Formats: sequence, structure tokens, C-alpha cells
Amino acid sequence: MGHLLFGWDEESGRTTPWRGLLVGGVGAGLMAVSIGQTIMGRTAFRTTFLPLILCLCLALLWQGWRQRARRGGAWWRIVLAGVCAGLLPYTYIPARFVPFLFLFFGLSFLLPFRSAARGPGQMARQCWARLRAELPWAGVFVGVAGLVAAPILVHFALHPEHFVLRSRDIWIFDPKQSQGDPLGTFLVNVWEHLLAFGFRGDPNWRQNFARQPMLNPWEAFFFWFGVCMAVWRWQWRPSYRLLLLWLCILILPAVLSKEVVPNTLRMIGAAPAVYLLIGVGVWEAFRFLQERCRALQWRANPIFRENGTRAAIVVGVVVGGLILVQGALTYRAYFQKWAVAPEIYEAYDVKWTKLARALNAQPPATDEVYLIPAYARDSSSAWQYSFQYLYQGTTTTQMVLV
Repeated sequence: MGHLLFGWDEESGRTTPWRGLLVGGVGAGLMAVSIGQTIMGRTAFRTTFLPLILCLCLALLWQGWRQRARRGGAWWRIVLAGVCAGLLPYTYIPARFVPFLFLFFGLSFLLPFRSAARGPGQMARQCWARLRAELPWAGVFVGVAGLVAAPILVHFALHPEHFVLRSRDIWIFDPKQSQGDPLGTFLVNVWEHLLAFGFRGDPNWRQNFARQPMLNPWEAFFFWFGVCMAVWRWQWRPSYRLLLLWLCILILPAVLSKEVVPNTLRMIGAAPAVYLLIGVGVWEAFRFLQERCRALQWRANPIFRENGTRAAIVVGVVVGGLILVQGALTYRAYFQKWAVAPEIYEAYDVKWTKLARALNAQPPATDEVYLIPAYARDSSSAWQYSFQYLYQGTTTTQMVLV
């Protein structure tokens, strides 16, 4: 994604391979060694399919859009992008926000950022001409996505209660969740999730380690710098516009829910955009320093030659070293600390697994009942999934809530 989005310059049309490699390499490397992404990936949550398929969809869509002048090479990419988009509803509930990403990003191209038109009438005609030119491509994309998603869409149409079965329990607009103050809860959630980018992390041990922030201090610095640069240039560069929309829209599932705050699992769809923005921050910082050095007449230094090749190599080596260090720290935190922490046993209800195994080892007894005391988190004992699933004995069991 980084190479596709930043491997060419939108203003001049020139290829910029070093920029694409640096942004993509930094984003992919840091995402691979993130402690939170490592925990969620190795836990094998189905939610990890969301960022994977979304990246494939956007990559194919971006390539197809760029090559639409060569119709033979673009159609199949648009079709495959539609297939990926149609698979998204089968992955994780936050994928329901992805259509808004497609919609707002598509509509952003109709805004007259660089229009030479004069007057509202001429601008409206230009926008209509752009819309008519893109409608066939959008129609193919939406049509294929609808066909692939048809089974789950038909199911939701026949069983609308299933569509809100999970989300209604954590929706901040439910008075029970927001204590009658949905706006205040929303603002608090926004603040808490912004703090996840470098300050305070997810408290859930099943998807994080010791409340560590999603980004460490140096990652957070380049992330916020990348966000600032993207906001500054969003009008002129579609790649920056895409990353900002991607971040803002795919973080909403976490912001609009009230359970564990911040919740990095529910914002996993935005994770690729987060790490690509770190890559953008690294590249923009490199370009800023390069320009300052040129202004100070340091052109004689071979590191800062006009083409920037050697400077990019130096930056790549430094960033690569930092990624390796971060990877070593993540390995140590995951295998030597997180995996043996007592909080993990509590988070995964290991005591119920051990109890089920112990009872399975007992001989069956038809005239006995196992009365098992349980400290309920709510008014139901249905959350004891591990015991109910693992106990295979024939002796009757009954959970007693205390």
C-alpha cells in the first residue's frame, strides 16, 4: 500500500520509488513488530482479516483507478477490488463503516481543489462531467461487491435483529452505556482513543500488554507529524486524503462503543493507516531536514545530494535498525512477559478450562450434580464459554451465581 500510494508524485506525475519504499517499509515493519498487533495476530482473531482484505481492496482499487485510461488493464483490478469489498462484511462488525470510506473518498474527487472553472455553474458542470466519467467504474465496483456480499445482506434483511445483535449492547447511544449523556461519552471516547497513539493503551490483556500505548514515543512523534503533514496537503494529494479518511472513519467503531476504552481491537481496521502515517511522518521529516541542509549550503556533503538516493539509504538503514530493536523488545514482551502474566489466565478464564479437564477425568455419575460457584459479571452465566465448551462429561452440572 505504501509503495502504491507514494511511489509516484500526484503533482508532477513522476515516479518516486524511494518515497514509496520508505513509507511502505516503515509502515509494514512497525506494524509487524507492534506488540498489540502481534498479540491479536497470534491469537488468531478473525478480526485480523479486516485490515488484510481492506488493504487488498484499496490497493486494487487504487491501481485500477490510476490505469483506467488503459481500460484493458484496469477492469480486472476494479472487479477484484469489488470482490474484496464484498468479503469485508464477513470479517468483523467494524467493516460496516468501510462503505463510508469508499463514499467520502470518491466524493472528495468531485471537490474543485484545482479547478480552473469560474462561477458555480461552470464548477457544477465540471463536477458532473467527472461524475459521469467515473460512474461506470463505480458501478462495476459496487455491483461486484454487492454480489459477493449478497448472502450476508440477504440474511440481515430476513433477520434484521441479527444486524444489531452485538452492537446494541455496547452502543454509546444506549442510555445504559452512556448514563444518559451520549455526547459526553462520545467526547470522552474520542479523547481516550487519541491517547492510545503514544500515551495510554488498551487495558484488555487479550489484545495488549500492560496497557502499553498503541505507539511508542518515537512512533507517536512521527505519527502525529505525519497527520499534520497529511492535513496540510490533503487537498492536493489523494494519498494523504485517503489515509486521513481511513483513520477517521475506521476508528469510529471503537469511539462509538462503550465497554473497554480505548479498544484497539475495534479500531483494527484503521491500523494500516496508522502505521502508513508513521511512514509519512518519517519521509516528511527526512525531506524537511534535507531542505534545511540545502538551505545551509551543505550540498557538498554526499549524503544530501540532489537526488536524495544516499540520504534515503541512510534513513532506511537507521529506521530498519530501530524496527529490529522494536522487534526484539516485542519478542521479549510477548514470549517472556505477556504469555506468563497472571492477568492472561484471568482474561482467558483458564480456571474454567482446568476445572473442565478435572471433571472430564472423573468417572461419570448419573446420580450426582456438580454445583459450581461462579462470580457473575452480569445477570447471566452465559459468558462461561470455556467450561461449557470443554466439559464433555455426562454428569449434570449447574452454575451457581454468587
